[in-house]
Amino acid sequence: MTVTSNEDGGVIKGDEYDDNINISRDISISDNNNSKKSKPSQTSYCKNKLYTFPYALREIFGTAITKIFIGGFMWQGFAFICYYGSNQVVSSDSWIYALVTGFGDGFGVFIGNMIRLKWESISMKHTNSNKKRIVRLMFTPSNYPGHSDALRDSAAVCCGAFISGFAWQPLVNVASEELQLSFNTAMAFVGVCCGTIFFIGYSIGIFMFIRRKVWDDNVHVLQEISLALGVFGSAAFFVGTVDGTFSGNWLSNIVGVRDGEYPILDCLKAGFSTFLGFMTLSLILYLFVPNQFLWMTAKYNFELSEEVDKKRTSENNTEEEINRTIGTDDNQRDS
Repeated sequence: MTVTSNEDGGVIKGDEYDDNINISRDISISDNNNSKKSKPSQTSYCKNKLYTFPYALREIFGTAITKIFIGGFMWQGFAFICYYGSNQVVSSDSWIYALVTGFGDGFGVFIGNMIRLKWESISMKHTNSNKKRIVRLMFTPSNYPGHSDALRDSAAVCCGAFISGFAWQPLVNVASEELQLSFNTAMAFVGVCCGTIFFIGYSIGIFMFIRRKVWDDNVHVLQEISLALGVFGSAAFFVGTVDGTFSGNWLSNIVGVRDGEYPILDCLKAGFSTFLGFMTLSLILYLFVPNQFLWMTAKYNFELSEEVDKKRTSENNTEEEINRTIGTDDNQRDS
């Protein structure tokens, strides 16, 4: 047994000395591990995009197949009310036509958002089971926020959809009759205007129903702008379904033209064109814009930050327990 003097000139027996050495070694190893954990992991932009792509794709598709498709479908459905719902045909140049179609778009987006929230909760319920595989592939697992929050969220996005749907036909009329634009220019003109109008309406809806100011947080503003750019795509692609108005309509071979012969088919064409435009622009945004500025990765970023906070809390609790244990051992030795 070895005998060693300490700094105060006292004598420490060998067993106690060895214990102190082991404790100090454990503390140094723990400090090294903590320092390694505290260093942020450097993940390349491409790897980060590749890792989050399945999550973002589900968000984009789930939104496009519910809110966007149903919104376009109902826009056209309410347009037929103007044609066949009264004794006198309402012209597409009238404000009544714009009002009715805008209401149809807003109503469709409201219903679509409620459906999306419900299917996301079903996907969450069957996350660890083999049931509802198609639902889990199409919709991001998420807890149902409750009827009150779901209605308020749907009402907020409905505001933006109503205003942009109201403006779409007048903008098409201006592009074709007043400005006489080519097809590509008309797509850009209508898309930019509708996307901007949607952003304004959606911001007003968030303030009215969710009681949150979008412009108070730069990240929230950029995320809502990325959503409005998706609406830009849906409004622009919807121009492709206009019958013989613009020259060089290359999109008509893909989305089809609404000729009024078969109402249900025209509604499907409207829904498909808005769905395709929203998907296309949203995927392009995902590839070239960092995730923290995109709406389709907002839930992922929030869940990731929650996991990091939980891990930090767990590490802090573990460190406190170690320090408490060391302090207890020191007190026992001193006694």
